[in-house]
Amino acid sequence: MNIDMSRFGILGFEIYIYLNPKIMNEEINVDGIDRKKLERYSTSIHILNEAFAKVKRYEEYFEHFYSSSDNIPDSEALHHHIHSYLEDIYLLSEAIKKLFGELKNDLQQVAPNKEKVCNSLDKCLSRILAMFDKARDHRRKHRHALSRFLDYDLVRSSSIQNMIKAGSPFLERFKAGAEEYLADEASRSFAESKEHWCNLSKQNNANISEQMERLFLSFEDLMYQFLGIEPILMSKLKDQLPCYKPVHAQ
Repeated sequence: MNIDMSRFGILGFEIYIYLNPKIMNEEINVDGIDRKKLERYSTSIHILNEAFAKVKRYEEYFEHFYSSSDNIPDSEALHHHIHSYLEDIYLLSEAIKKLFGELKNDLQQVAPNKEKVCNSLDKCLSRILAMFDKARDHRRKHRHALSRFLDYDLVRSSSIQNMIKAGSPFLERFKAGAEEYLADEASRSFAESKEHWCNLSKQNNANISEQMERLFLSFEDLMYQFLGIEPILMSKLKDQLPCYKPVHAQ
């Protein structure tokens, strides 16, 4: 049975164990560990894991997280989710860059074959970060374009809802049945936009999960060796984790 935990998540726990060995039933050899290094990497890995966990939650947010208040229409809530989603994907990519930028800088100081290792790291990281390019471009347009919206169906739904809301000057000019027709059109457009973002977040979650696992596997031995710890949990859980191939530095 596969466990619902990423390899980066397990690494975070491994570091915590070495910083707090007394919590374990078994004896953990902490002779010679560099606590400052482990604490620094513990923070960076925690930031990465939290960013990834937040991005994965949007599959639920897009599907279910809407207000019960009549003052916040579903189209407004969905727009808020989209804006936050793009921002959180960007923050995840920055967390990945921070962790591996930190690792690269440290390896340049200690690795005997630092040029080869750092070259490989740069190429693998570049391939992983490429999957964020589209989201980063959407985020840039979303933040800097005159229109804040990216989704035609959502724009249409929101516009129609504004036309038919209470107090709208258009209401008295509509012929019989027009308001009901527009309400149906707004609902249909919203449903199409919601379905798009639900599907997109689900696809992104699967893709990002796989690529992050592959990135970890590319440098697993190197990270454990550099941190000066043993894969206590990883060795026990390896058979329960999804099987992926490392990223090839081509």
